[in-house]
Amino acid sequence: MKIAITGHTSGLGKCLLDTLSSSHEVYGFSRSNGYDISTDLDKLVNEIADFDVLINNAFHETGQLELLQRMHTDVWSKQPKIIINVGSVTAHKRPGFKYGIPPEYVTAKITLRKYIDNVYVIGTLPNIVYVAPGFMDTPRVANTNFPNKTDPQVVANAIINVLQSYINDNVIINQLVISPKPL
Repeated sequence: MKIAITGHTSGLGKCLLDTLSSSHEVYGFSRSNGYDISTDLDKLVNEIADFDVLINNAFHETGQLELLQRMHTDVWSKQPKIIINVGSVTAHKRPGFKYGIPPEYVTAKITLRKYIDNVYVIGTLPNIVYVAPGFMDTPRVANTNFPNKTDPQVVANAIINVLQSYINDNVIINQLVISPKPL
C-alpha cells in the first residue's frame, strides 16, 4: 500500500514512518520537506491524491480538518481508501486545559472529532478512522505537567493494527481511544 503521513519528523509520525516503511511504500509530508498544512494544502492534496492511505497526523488549528474535508469530499469521494485521523483524548475528556495544553489545540481536536461524528457514515467511502491518543511522550507535551505519558511507539503500533485489520481482515475500526493507565 502507498501510505502518506503528515507530521512525520518526530513523535508519533516518525514512529509510524519508521515502522510502516519496512512493509509499505510510505512517504512523509511535513514542513521540513516543504509541505505545511497551514499554507500548502493544495500542494499536499495534489501530491497524495494517488495514495491508498492518509495518516492525518500533523496538527494545525484548521489545516488538519481542512485536509480531511478535501480528501473525504473532493479527492477520494467514494473511493476505497482510508483516512486515519490523529485526534486527541482531549476531544473526549477535556483534560487538556488542566494540564496546560493550549486551548486552540483542544478546540481543533474537538472540531476534528465532531466533523467525523457528524459527516462520516460507516460503510461509505473513503473509510475514516479517528484515533484519540492520550498524552504521549513527544516534544508537543514536553512542557506540560501531565504525570503519565504514553510512548508514541505504543500508539503507532495500535494505529498499525487498525490498518492491518483493514488490509488483511477487511475490518474497519472507526474509533480508537488510547490512554495510559492511571498511576
